[in-house]
Amino acid sequence: MTSPLIHRMMEPSKPVFALAFCSDRYMELPLLVAATSAMKHISTNFDVHVYLLLSSIGQKGVARIRKVLDRVGRQYSLTILPPPDDAIFHSFRPFYGTYTAYYRLVLPDLIPDDRFLYLDTDTVTGTDLSRLATIDMQGYAMGFVVQGKMGTALEKKFFLELGHGREDPAFNSGVMLVDSKQWKAQQCFPRLMEFCRKYPDALLAADQTALNALFSRSCFRLDPQFNVRLSTFVRDDLPAEGIYHFVDSPKPWDIFGNLFHPYSRIWNEYRKSAGIGVLTLNPYIEPSAWWRLPRIFGGYLRVVRWRFELMRSGRNSA
Repeated sequence: MTSPLIHRMMEPSKPVFALAFCSDRYMELPLLVAATSAMKHISTNFDVHVYLLLSSIGQKGVARIRKVLDRVGRQYSLTILPPPDDAIFHSFRPFYGTYTAYYRLVLPDLIPDDRFLYLDTDTVTGTDLSRLATIDMQGYAMGFVVQGKMGTALEKKFFLELGHGREDPAFNSGVMLVDSKQWKAQQCFPRLMEFCRKYPDALLAADQTALNALFSRSCFRLDPQFNVRLSTFVRDDLPAEGIYHFVDSPKPWDIFGNLFHPYSRIWNEYRKSAGIGVLTLNPYIEPSAWWRLPRIFGGYLRVVRWRFELMRSGRNSA
């Protein structure tokens, strides 16, 4: 396996807060916004270790990432982890045409720190993350914000067939706090891989489906502020602080995303605070990135239909 690439900018004298992200080159822009906002919300009492597991982002891309993270103005280390061989996931159902979503499952075997916080690239952080470094996880291997029930999940039929109850908890895995020692002790990776191999066609939400199926009743429950879902459809009153998670399609950085996602303003505020221009690293500048549009076209249609129904019923979507 290729050795990790490490970039250090810190003094090794403080406790560690470890952050992890997985991304491909089409998500480099949101990755930078997610990572910089998270780094800004970790107490200076901690040394920050940032771990990136990247696919199709070359040395020039890594240099761009370092340059933007350096602008945060705090000490940190950056480790580029060696990507897994995609072949181990090829029997699984891909997510938006790639296997990057499954990469988070290998992170505990690659990251040397005992605990780390994994964040999806479609998040921005607006709350202090520091207490997640020391919170008692009560022996659980991972922690999530429980936001729903099996009976209303996308895979509800499958979950019920597995023996889950309609009222059993369900979570979004875009924010995941991991105790690496417990993860290994509880054999989480081999159990998840075995499950995915057994039910490859049922993985509608990729690894999130497997994580819920195996651990929805045996995970540490994080405070709801650590995964605040910002949907293209539901406009709720937002908490004053939190990890804001842009769910559904299109995303704020997609073509016409500012028009379709009602919370795009929030994402753009964090982008600007990171000093990233609106066209900087925008994936759609490259023609090869346009392959994503057909895959998310259904998201555009759903938003249009939803807004049309609101207008027809006389309700205001704001």
